Amino acid sequence: MKLLSLSSGFDIVLGMNYELMLVVNPTADADPVIARIEKSIKDASATGLKINKLGKKTLAYQIAKHNEGEYIVINFDAGGEAIQSVSKRLKLEQEAILRYLIIKAKASKGLPLLEIKDTDEKLTKTLKVTVKTVSSREKLTKAPKEKTKKPKLKKVDKQKVGKKSKKK
Repeated sequence: MKLLSLSSGFDIVLGMNYELMLVVNPTADADPVIARIEKSIKDASATGLKINKLGKKTLAYQIAKHNEGEYIVINFDAGGEAIQSVSKRLKLEQEAILRYLIIKAKASKGLPLLEIKDTDEKLTKTLKVTVKTVSSREKLTKAPKEKTKKPKLKKVDKQKVGKKSKKK
């Protein structure tokens, strides 16, 4: 995570929202694998850890002679250097994890993650964000009307079209 110090005595912690998707071997027990991965994510100073088990699903193609796998999605907030340590840990779990993918996920409502901490640890301030949702009817009434132009047709001489030229 990036740490920016302000002159007012506050530190701003900037982090990215990441999504880790795992396809776990269906014959292996997923709970110990998840526990080890969760521990490595927490050791990498990640916050906001959310684990979502999607269950067993059929794979599009065979991976290591398996036709199905257990899908797990883990969301967390961390800095870029934390991803390297998590990725190293995932590579060590080759027998249990068939595939994995870590991507930068969009923050909720497209807002950047921003946390303000007091350097004295006595006072913590957070930013408030107000989100206004607009219904589809409001969008339709406020949208400017587009003018459509009709294509201009060329005038054709009727005499030339009706007669065929004969060559002698």
